[in-house]
Amino acid sequence: INYAQDIVIQPPIFAPFECTEFYKLYTGSISNFTNEIFKTQLVIEVEYTSPAGLTSKLADGIITGNPSIDIPPGVTIIDNATYESIYRKRKITFYNKEIESLLSRTKCLPPGQYDVCLTLYPAGLTTPQGEFLTQTCYTRDKELLSQLLLVSPFEEEEIKVDLPLFTWTAVTPFSP
Repeated sequence: INYAQDIVIQPPIFAPFECTEFYKLYTGSISNFTNEIFKTQLVIEVEYTSPAGLTSKLADGIITGNPSIDIPPGVTIIDNATYESIYRKRKITFYNKEIESLLSRTKCLPPGQYDVCLTLYPAGLTTPQGEFLTQTCYTRDKELLSQLLLVSPFEEEEIKVDLPLFTWTAVTPFSP
């Protein structure tokens, strides 16, 4: 049974210029318009398109609770304060090892386009195939920003005060 009208996943909203960690791709909210509690697991699939236009599968995985993600009637908010308690077990496989390494160092998604599909399946399916409860797919863009450059003091300038004031260029969207 497909509950696509009864359970709705609202994707996350984040600014194109902020540091966005990978987990934010599967935050947001889930609205349950029925009177029953659904025991579920979440499947995430992410494709990445680089600023140069190359598209590849970035990651996929199965996210469960303990043992399931229980979706009660009403709205369940999933944000940086609640995602670890709702999504207790996160088994995500990265196919782009370069971005996985970058994320482990900086925690921020690199510039590019992210096509994300979040699918809720009944809990306990070993390989989620067939009927799903609901699915939401969305696209988010992360902008390439200009480099941060030191304006003053000038490079190689000797600093003679205890508390110098550093001035940097403004961070702006970068147009190749």
